[in-house]
Amino acid sequence: MKLIIFFLKSFLLVFLLFLNHAFSNPLDKIEIIGNDRISDETIKLFINVDIKDEINDNKLNQILKDLYSTDFFKDINLNFEDQTLFIKVIENPIIENISYNGVKSNRILDVIKENTSVKSRSSFNENVLKKEEIKIKKI
Repeated sequence: MKLIIFFLKSFLLVFLLFLNHAFSNPLDKIEIIGNDRISDETIKLFINVDIKDEINDNKLNQILKDLYSTDFFKDINLNFEDQTLFIKVIENPIIENISYNGVKSNRILDVIKENTSVKSRSSFNENVLKKEEIKIKKI
């Protein structure tokens, strides 16, 4: 009886460990929609997935995290269907120019410009901009 219980517990453990693999499918194609400035190849480099890789929920979550971590996208939707990964993106706008109004001292203005990470021609991200605002107020 103890042997049967041990066998059932072992089987359950192995089943749970390989459950994610059971619900994965191989990737045959990647379709990217909505990108204007950032090329398909660049996006493919960000996601760290190759054709014939097994795709499951954990892999899709990692792809989503990897793409959002670039700060290039406002919104990302993933759909894996018929061995095709569909990536729909909305890119963040580009910051053309940055001006600092109300700062009269050139010395303070130079310190602000040296210590900020938001620059012209970078992607606009509201969260990053709020952090920069706090940093500038501290300066």
